[in-house]
Amino acid sequence: MRRKAQTMAALLGLSSALALGTGCNKNRGLESAFSPSWRAEGQQSTRTAEGQALLARLAKLEPVPPVPAAVGVTGRGLRGRALPGGVVWHYVGPVDVLPSLVGDRVGFSGDGIVTVLDTKTGERRFHVPVAGRRLEGLAYDGDHYAMLLVDSDDARPDELRIVDDEGKTLFVAATTSRLGTPFALGGVTLMPWNRQYVSAFDIETGSSLGRLLVRDAIHRVDTSAGALWVLGAGASRVDEELLASVGEKALKLTPPSLPGEPPWPIDGSKPRPPKSQPVALWAVPSFDGQTRFLGDAYAYGYYEVVLGLSAHSQRVKWANFFPRGMVGSGANEDGITACLEDGSIWQVRWSDGQTKRIDSLDTRLKGCAVTAVRGEVSGRRKGDLAIQVRETIAGTGATMAKVHEFLLADLARSESARATHALLAIAQDPVTSSGLAERAAEYLAQRRTGSGAMIRALRDNLPIAQPAPTQPEPTQPAPTQPEPTPPAEEPTTAEPAEETEDSSDLDLTLPTARKRPPPVAALAEALTRMNARSAANVLSLQLTLPSIDGADSRAVITALGTLGGKKQLAPVRAFFVNFKNGGGDRAMLEALLLAAKFLLQHGGPEEHALVLAAKTDVLTHPDLAKSLDGLALEAPAEPGAETAPDQPPTVPPSNRPPSKAAPPAKTTPRSKAP
Repeated sequence: MRRKAQTMAALLGLSSALALGTGCNKNRGLESAFSPSWRAEGQQSTRTAEGQALLARLAKLEPVPPVPAAVGVTGRGLRGRALPGGVVWHYVGPVDVLPSLVGDRVGFSGDGIVTVLDTKTGERRFHVPVAGRRLEGLAYDGDHYAMLLVDSDDARPDELRIVDDEGKTLFVAATTSRLGTPFALGGVTLMPWNRQYVSAFDIETGSSLGRLLVRDAIHRVDTSAGALWVLGAGASRVDEELLASVGEKALKLTPPSLPGEPPWPIDGSKPRPPKSQPVALWAVPSFDGQTRFLGDAYAYGYYEVVLGLSAHSQRVKWANFFPRGMVGSGANEDGITACLEDGSIWQVRWSDGQTKRIDSLDTRLKGCAVTAVRGEVSGRRKGDLAIQVRETIAGTGATMAKVHEFLLADLARSESARATHALLAIAQDPVTSSGLAERAAEYLAQRRTGSGAMIRALRDNLPIAQPAPTQPEPTQPAPTQPEPTPPAEEPTTAEPAEETEDSSDLDLTLPTARKRPPPVAALAEALTRMNARSAANVLSLQLTLPSIDGADSRAVITALGTLGGKKQLAPVRAFFVNFKNGGGDRAMLEALLLAAKFLLQHGGPEEHALVLAAKTDVLTHPDLAKSLDGLALEAPAEPGAETAPDQPPTVPPSNRPPSKAAPPAKTTPRSKAP
């Protein structure tokens, strides 16, 4: 019975709409606004004249000022308030779309009825049956409404309905053309359709006022920064330039690949289900002689994280986060206003991402429609971008991993030492996911700045009872033995500046014992790239840690091959002795072989004897012993071998010291004794 009643209501609504469409010449004029027979493409003079007349009329009109407000969708209906500090009101009933906020009104549909409420009080202004359709768009000029009504099953054409402020239907036009979101100002309704036309008609008489051709996949008309804009793939200002360019010079936003891939602008021709919208792009087009984005910036929201980006370079300008995930948002020239899932309402400042809680709906929300508040957030935000990225990653959970990786990649593009400090803090934060810590290590391996931070991290990784590495480094300039290196190749002038740089605000507020160990292999690679010879001692002491693994030890030995020398023999020797009988980890075996080569290159007879003995030692891992066979090993010479009788003939007589010429003088008297 219920289905039959609904069917009858739908038929009655359709017949009523058809009666309005066929029985009223004004209504037929409204329907003709969407006629595909109009072809302005081939009639430039006609198009220009029609467009100029329409622009002249629009220039005298002002839209209804929007009332900043938030209307949330709950499990029982709606909950809303004007912002900030308005009265909280409730609506109990079915809601099948995200509410539309226009002026001081909010409209929505449910069970085939469109309801319009006062945004400030929640008082019902009127409701009108719409034969089972949904309200997908709403415009209001202070006296009349233009409603875009869509069939829930897409079985009937879309419908544009004009209603007065008391809910009385004036005109209805049904069309198979694809309609966008309508916009109204001063008695004129602008309706985008078929992705390239904007039809204007008098909202009181229904008569057509003209059309604009905009080839930019258009779907919405709106105001921004005091101007009227047609929105599609980009934003086109409604002016004389639009008549000439027909939208081909639209201001477009070209963000990098962002998690969630949110569109800008939001497509006004698509359904608006009453659910959360946790991912968003915000941008405000403006005109100051040329079209550009306000402040050369736009913002990106992903659940809890909110980022500001440069519209020119696409680099992150600031980063911040909310205590809970977003469910809806809006933006204007003063900032971004966002509803969170716990009902709290926050404002974000464009310039630096400063956030402030400004109100609350005091209930959990499934979705939310927002008209952004006016006035900027006050106060000064502390910390540069490196600190903001560090705090944003630390303050949000692993569910934000995708946007964390995006932030990390952008941070790694910075060449400052501050970025290195931040990457290290992220890599060592125990709250950071293992995958993100590994990604931070990959970026650290490619760094060219921040050697001081890396050396400190390696030093902190050593046992507290072993302060020895802090003393040799300041007295260890570019070593000249056993590998003389030109001073120009040693970055000795850069390291002191990095060592003394204040980075306390980037470090974790946790004891060292609670940090993750530093990514030793990545730091060893980076320090080698920077030719940071002052890191040789602290790198070599990593080999004395019982917990060092094969990959880290191999990276350290490889680095010591470039940065180290005789002063690092003791740690390398201890590593070789302690691990030569270890397991069959391939990286560890490679590290041990490199250690043997280091001992042979920089060591003396004792190191040679050690490596030679390891070849036949039963405790040496068989694979290592086999690898040692490939080295050019000889038995070490005896301590007195250099003074043996068989060696003087190799020294030219002319080079012998004068003290060795005395013996021949003593042999002559002995021969004359008889």
